Amino acid sequence: MILVVAGAILIAVTAYIFLEPPASPPSTVSRQAPLGPVRPSVTPPTATTRSPSPPASSAAAPPSSPRADLARLRIAADVPGASVFFDHRYVGRAPVELNALPGSHRLNVSAEGQEMYAETLEIAPGPRDVMVRFKQVRLDEALDVVHRHALGSCQGRLSATPSGLRYETDHREDAFARPLADFEPLEVDYVKKNLRVRVRGGKTYNFTTKGGNADGLLRFQQKVEAARKRS
Repeated sequence: MILVVAGAILIAVTAYIFLEPPASPPSTVSRQAPLGPVRPSVTPPTATTRSPSPPASSAAAPPSSPRADLARLRIAADVPGASVFFDHRYVGRAPVELNALPGSHRLNVSAEGQEMYAETLEIAPGPRDVMVRFKQVRLDEALDVVHRHALGSCQGRLSATPSGLRYETDHREDAFARPLADFEPLEVDYVKKNLRVRVRGGKTYNFTTKGGNADGLLRFQQKVEAARKRS
């Protein structure tokens, strides 16, 4: 009886060993730092690039003063918008202002329908105003001439200014000084090298040059007639 009971127990134990499912392997747990209190994530605001504001003292800084050793020129003209050239360099339309070193400088001013204005300026440090007058009659011409008579000739100097024509000679009977309005338009015969000067309703004078060059006669005639048109 005892042997039967012992055999039954042995059979039961053997069946339990073979029928029990194997134990699950232990799960792998990664080691982590202890969790602290959760804080909501905050995205930092995007920085906006701004130009630094200038110092208050520099915002209204006055312009630097011109150098004391320079000449400060203001060039104007009686024809609006005339083109101004200083030392052969275009500097703008009149009126213009510029700084220049003291000394000798070349000034040219041109305007449509007007003869070119040219002048050599001797300038010193400091301010200076230059007014170009195209509409003002400018005439200062002189020429050594020979006055042809019907018989013979005389020599002298023929000059022209806004006040008129003047002929100075040792032959006093031929000398004259009269306003431009007293003369008819001057005429030049380039081939014959002759300048004709005729007083309105009066005497006619025929001039040539000592060297027989008509260029000087032609220039004299052109200058006088250009001045007469502006007067």
